[in-house]
Amino acid sequence: MSYKIKGISILVSDIKKSLEFYKNVLGINVNQKNDNTIEFSYKGSDNINFVLANKNSEESKDTQLPKNGNIMITFLINNFDEIHNNLIQKNAKVYSEATQGPNTKNIIIEDPDGYLISLVEIIPKDEFRQIPYYHGFAPD
Repeated sequence: MSYKIKGISILVSDIKKSLEFYKNVLGINVNQKNDNTIEFSYKGSDNINFVLANKNSEESKDTQLPKNGNIMITFLINNFDEIHNNLIQKNAKVYSEATQGPNTKNIIIEDPDGYLISLVEIIPKDEFRQIPYYHGFAPD
């Protein structure tokens, strides 16, 4: 199994105050933002996302966070179904059931100390998939 750290998310109580700190005090550039999440980017990050998420958002209000649930580490994986089956067999504590979007598969589990671990597989768009029987370039 192959795991690559894709991102770290911090669940914050005051997203505006946190934005001020990370943007203006630390000087990290904002990549994307909305009312409940802010994604930062910075040079040398090797495409690792750093995200602030509002733990007081409407989506989070009814959710009971684990005791250490203010940090989530995201791993980019390339074999979601195999890893998902392995998690079920080993009775991993699931925080958020497996979901599939148009380009991703995702599940969030808890480690033994209650920290959140997100496992994400990016599904290539059809136009970027290799034709299984064809390799190389076509002649002119």
